[in-house]
Amino acid sequence: MELKETVSLRERMRINLVSAMKKAGLTQVSLADRLDISKGTVNNWIRGNNSPDVDMVPRICKALGITISALYAPTYLEPVEDDCGTSLESIKAVVFLSYFQRLAG
Repeated sequence: MELKETVSLRERMRINLVSAMKKAGLTQVSLADRLDISKGTVNNWIRGNNSPDVDMVPRICKALGITISALYAPTYLEPVEDDCGTSLESIKAVVFLSYFQRLAG
């Protein structure tokens, strides 16, 4: 996947929701049952058609065993930067190149 400069909050939530559901072993139906909502509502979140209401977010996080911060955390699609503004992808590239230079060297 290509890294993007920005990912919408809705897309962040969608990606993290899908990931948390997989980790928790929950289907759309089982999450909907835990939250006492329709399967279609969960399906719309997962497809990115809409986002949960603000009052639903803590309930979703509790059902998935995650924090609210985790639900809205940056995703693998976004470049991660350290305190100096260096992207994680740049650091990985330097480490990777250094490793192969040592092997060749």
